[in-house]
This record gives sequence, structure tokens and C-alpha cells, in this order.
Amino acid sequence: MTRAETGEVLYRENLIIFEDVVGHVDGVATSGPKSAPCSTAEVMPLRYARVSIGETAAYTDAGGDFAIPDDGTGAVTVESTLAGLYFSVHDFLGNDSVVSETVVPPGPSYLLHNSDDLSNDRAQVDAYVQANIVREFVLAQNPSYPTIATQLDFPLYVNRTDVVCPGNAWYDGGSLNFCRAGGWYPNTAFSSVIHHEYGHHVVATGGSGQGQYGEGMADAIAMLIAEDPVLGYGFFGDCDTGLRTGDNDYQYPCYGGDHDCGQLLSGCLWSTRNELAASYPDTYPDILSELTVNSVPLHTGVDITPQITIDMLTLDDDDGDIRNGTPHYEEICAGFGTHYMHCPELHLVDFVYPRGRPTRADPGRATGFEVHVTEVSASPVSGSAQLHWSLDGVNYTTMNLNEAAPNEYAGVLPAGACGQRIRWYVSAEVAGHGTVSDPKEAPETVHTTVSADRKVTIPAMGTAWYVVNSEDLTTGAWERGIPIGEGDRGDPPTDYDFTLRCFLTDNEDGNSDVDGGSTTLFSGGHDLRAAASAVITYARWYTNDVGDNPATDWWVAQISDGVGGWVDLERIDRSPRAWVARSFHVEDYVGLSDDVRVRFIASDPEPGAIVEAAVDAVQFIAFECDPDCACGDVDGSGGAVDLNDLSVFSVCFGLDRPSAECDLSQLVCADLNGDGEVTLSDFATFAVLFGQMSASVPPDCQ
Repeated sequence: MTRAETGEVLYRENLIIFEDVVGHVDGVATSGPKSAPCSTAEVMPLRYARVSIGETAAYTDAGGDFAIPDDGTGAVTVESTLAGLYFSVHDFLGNDSVVSETVVPPGPSYLLHNSDDLSNDRAQVDAYVQANIVREFVLAQNPSYPTIATQLDFPLYVNRTDVVCPGNAWYDGGSLNFCRAGGWYPNTAFSSVIHHEYGHHVVATGGSGQGQYGEGMADAIAMLIAEDPVLGYGFFGDCDTGLRTGDNDYQYPCYGGDHDCGQLLSGCLWSTRNELAASYPDTYPDILSELTVNSVPLHTGVDITPQITIDMLTLDDDDGDIRNGTPHYEEICAGFGTHYMHCPELHLVDFVYPRGRPTRADPGRATGFEVHVTEVSASPVSGSAQLHWSLDGVNYTTMNLNEAAPNEYAGVLPAGACGQRIRWYVSAEVAGHGTVSDPKEAPETVHTTVSADRKVTIPAMGTAWYVVNSEDLTTGAWERGIPIGEGDRGDPPTDYDFTLRCFLTDNEDGNSDVDGGSTTLFSGGHDLRAAASAVITYARWYTNDVGDNPATDWWVAQISDGVGGWVDLERIDRSPRAWVARSFHVEDYVGLSDDVRVRFIASDPEPGAIVEAAVDAVQFIAFECDPDCACGDVDGSGGAVDLNDLSVFSVCFGLDRPSAECDLSQLVCADLNGDGEVTLSDFATFAVLFGQMSASVPPDCQ
């Protein structure tokens, strides 16, 4: 508007309206976790894809929608490529996917990649769609994940025909690469393979090595996204099978190829997934995915070890102490433990026996003991302790323990006949953790107290031992000495009981393990005829968890009574790299004869492995019952005290322990005053009895 007289502009209004061009970008992509030939195609939104009008560009949102600023009113050409915000797809054949449409602002414009659903074009769309899915999966668990949180324009190369193609895909540290279809192989740019290869990028940016760990974690990421344990359905043409699966029974340690052994980790996580699904059916995917992704920055190296189990517990922990458990301790430990990736045991409370734990009880008498339940990482519930005991080893009686002070208890074991075993354990409630027991594995493992008049310890280490080697043994024979290795190949760095010496296989530093055959360490014979019950105890060291072919050989401990054959005490193919104390009741395996022997076998037949073994602190504990003999009847004939008794008495005279000529029953009957040895005092009583019937007992006969 202007003033007529002067032409002065009084009002100006711009009536040209500029509008953003809006629209949507989709792509025809493979649905589901299987390869393209095994799946159907569907239209999917392309998130974060680049669209442009000339030099003006924008990116789609998570739903595939976009808006591009435009300052014109005429028709414009809107173009979309698969060079998106976070990923750019490059066709090895040189035909990068580009779609365009001419529209009049504000549109809308609709752009569809791979509209004709061609194999090579679908590979480009699949790579773009699935790479964004796996990236968002990672960031959903950790929004600030190293590198990935800020990384733009990560390259994806598809339809490759070079290097190791067809039938391969790989991560090279700076890009993902996928082969064109060829032979019986499909195009490898499909969901689980893409997720797997990006999983290697997650491992690398998280600071870990690749190797078996990288393969396993990459499999696991693909598995968790798909909620399916199988990686690479259709990779070899069969649509119902894949490359690998997390639904497996692989065991630690694994020393096969990296791809094969990676299944140990995916197996642990799939087993944990199943445990969590049973306990938390609505939230288990989120629980496990968060733990899995965030465990990567905690890992170092290329191996799969039980440290990963501890990493998972550390992430799951809510109070800074995994010793008292974590919110999902039971599920994690069950899942990883199935694959021998065991959790450290919870240390909630200690059971302390101030006067010692009774191993012997007087026959016919109840035996008292004290036990204190003390807090370690959780609080015991006052007044909750119970004693569980059995005289037959099958049926247990439960009784409350008498609480003298908070969590300080007194208990009484029942009376048993001489030679009878009292099996028992103690339990108590722990706040927030239910019932715990001592021993922890009760009632499968329990304490044992033997009713007997005496307990005699018979050390075996200083007696005669001998070694027998198989003809094919090349190194590693048993010998006795001070360990001189440093433990770097599984050998013991010290003995068990700090007496310096122990039996061990080939006591040399370096490569001196058992090879080629077997070596057997035999003890001498031990006379246990006087025992009503006996225990053999020893400490063993056995490793077979490093080098090639781990856990393929056996440690064997056996016992014999000289009458029957050898009977296994234990037979194991793996053990902690530490001294382990073991004990067994002899009569559960063989008779209590005069020639009880043990032997320990370490072997490494082909295929070769690293096998180290050691034995220390071998001893028998004999529980003995006094014989029921009439006073003075030293020979046990039941008749008069005569020359035969005098003959036996003279052999036992001066002794305080059994000998080859004077057995336990004779010694006890000759010890007439019961002071533990046969002396002149006993002879004075014997002289009074000589010539009398044994039933005639003078007052001073004990």
C-alpha cells in the first residue's frame, strides 16, 4: 500500500508461502532371522536415512519420516540414498541404491528402496536396516557406549565377490563386509550375520580382544536380538539349520577354534536366559541384554574364562559385595555353572566351633559341642539354628539348638555304639537368603563323628612308597621333593602342609608334565584290622586346564584291602589350580584288613595335554574300640589265666601301642590298670590273677 500523493510505502506484506517438503522413506527388506531365500520380504521404514533436495539435506526419524526445508514453490526432486546418519551402505558392484521422486511442496514424498525386490538391492536395504537395529540395541543397554554412541557414517560393504567370498562376512576394524550370493551360499547380508559382525565392532570399541571371546560375544548379541539361539539360518542352504547355536553344552575350558569355542559364551548366556525367563517372564530380555552388553568393557584378552561370570555378577550387584549374592545370582550361576563357568560361592555366614568339631565320641555317651553362627556378609537370624543327625546315614532327625546368646548355640550328638558313625550337619536362617548349612552341600555332604574308644592317626608320607610307570611314559613320573616349578604350567608352587616335601610329577621347572602314558604312585600296606572305622585323608593337586586337549585326561585315586581289586576313591578330569583336601571312610570302599593301600594315577595318553599332579599329607585315621575281655585273659581264650596268657603278656610288656606281635586287643587286655601302656603295675595285678579263672576279678583290676 502506498500514499497516492507521494508514492510512500505505507504497508508491505509477503504473500508467498514457503513450506517444508515432508515425506517417508521405506525399503523392501528381509523379515525374520533367516537368509533371504528362506524368508519373505516386507516393507520396513528406513530410520536416519539421508534425503535431499539439491544441496539441502535432512535425515529421517526413527519411523522413517522426514521434513526438508525448501524456499521455493515449484516442483522439486527429493532423493534418498543409503548413506544415512550412522551407516553408509556401499555396493561392491557399484550400484548404490538411490531413489527419487518429483513433488510440489509440501508433498508428501514417498520413497521406496528396492521396489523391484532384487537380490543385490535387498542386500543393501537389509544391511542398512539391521545395522541400525543392532546399534540401537547396544545403546539401549548403554547410551554412552564407547565410540558407538557418537560414531557417524560407519561403512557397510555388500555384494562383495573378492577376498574370501562367497559364503563369508567379516569385520575389519573399520567396516562390515558381506558377500554376494554364490554357489549354495546366500547373500550374507542378512539379520543375524549383520548383528554378529557388528558385535565384533562392539567388542573392539569396548576395549576387549577378539578371538574366541569376540566370536562368542558377537554370537550372543545376535542371539539376544533375535530371541533365538541359532546364528545364520540358511547359511549353507538349509533353512532350518544355521552356523552355530547358543543352545549347547560346551564346557569350560574350550581350546578349539575361535568360532567353535565362542559357543561356550553364547551357551552360558542362553542357559542364563532360560533361567531368567522362568523367574522373570516379563523382564528377562532387558535384564540379560543389559548385563551382556555392559560386560564387554569389563573384559580383557581373547579367552572365555570364569572371570566373565564374576563380571556379570559385578554388574548385577546392588550393594557392592557379590559375596552376599546379587539380585539375579541364582539364575546367572545356574546358567554359567551348567557350562563349568561357576560362580564364586556365597560367603554369607561362618559356622565357628569354639571347642572344635567333634570327630570322635565315647561309645554309649552323648557328645556336646558349641557352634557360633557369625555374620560375614549377611546377618544370621537369632534362634534359627538346628542340628540334623542320623545313625543310619539315611533318616535324619532335626532338633533346635539351644541358644545361649544371640547366634551362639549348644548342641548334643546322640550316643552311638562303638564303631558307629554319627552323621550330622547344622543349619541356620540368614536374613534375605533363606537357610544355609554347614557343610554347604548338606545333606549330600555331612560331618561325621565316630563312636570309638580312641582315635589313632597313622601318617603315611614317611612310609615305603613306590612308582610304576607305563612303558610309553616319556616324562612326568612321580617323585618326592620340594616343588621347584613356579606354577606357570599348572604345577604346584608349594607343598600342601608346609613340610616342604610332597609327591609330584617330574619335579622340574618348565615343560615337564606327564606325557605319553601313565605314572602310578603306590603306598605301602597299612594294618587297620584293629579299627572299627577308618578314614583316609590326603591333599591332591591336579591340573589339566591349559594347553591343547584340556579336560581329556583323568586323575584317579584308588584303594585296596589286598583281597579284592582296586576301588576308585575319586576319578576327575578337572580341578581348581590349588591344593584340595579329600577324605573318605575306608570301610565304604574296602575291608579293614592288614594290607590297606592307596595309589594315585596321573596319565596323558594321546592326544597330548598338559597334566600336572601332586599328593601330600596322606594319612589314615583309625577309630578303635577296646576289646571286651575278662581281666587277665590276655590271650582272649576265655579260660584260666595261664601260661598262654603269660606268653602274650610278656610280648606286650613295655608297649604303649600295638605291634606286629601284640595286636590291639591283646595290648588292651594286658593293660590291666588302663593307663595306656603295659608296665610293672600291670604285671603285679597279672601275678595275682595267674592260675585263676579269668572271671575271678580282684578289686584293682580295671
